[in-house]
Amino acid sequence: MLPFFGMVLSRQKFRDLILQILFSLLLFPEQGEDSCEILASWNQIPQETSLEVFQIANKILHAKHYLDHLIQEYSKNYTLDKINPMEKAILYQAFFTLQNDLSLPPVIVITEALRLSKRYITKDVARFINAVLDSYVKDTKNTKHNSPSITQPLQGTITV
Repeated sequence: MLPFFGMVLSRQKFRDLILQILFSLLLFPEQGEDSCEILASWNQIPQETSLEVFQIANKILHAKHYLDHLIQEYSKNYTLDKINPMEKAILYQAFFTLQNDLSLPPVIVITEALRLSKRYITKDVARFINAVLDSYVKDTKNTKHNSPSITQPLQGTITV
């Protein structure tokens, strides 16, 4: 459990919130920080917590072009325009975490991505997401090196 301004959020709930903001910003990028108020209201969390979630989502979106490249490379028979925004948001979050939080084993990151896809989309999509992430993990394991970090490790915040 993670303390946030007098509240306690599970890591799972925190990742759900990041996904919600990512999805919102993919659909309505002009919302920007206004999405924090909506998130705080819907989830009954402090504005400060939603702002922290927004900052992490923003870091992920700053790596969007690189993450799109990874998705395209590891989703064998799909083009980016065929992948819906929620699937992209889940993959963005998972790839970002795989590249920036080396303390989390890849199996945990993939399991979390599958949980999110089953919760917000369908079990069929979970299979697609599993295949994409599994392919990436196997490829990076076979090359015996991790790709460089997309950004500096998140300082002063929890890991995604």
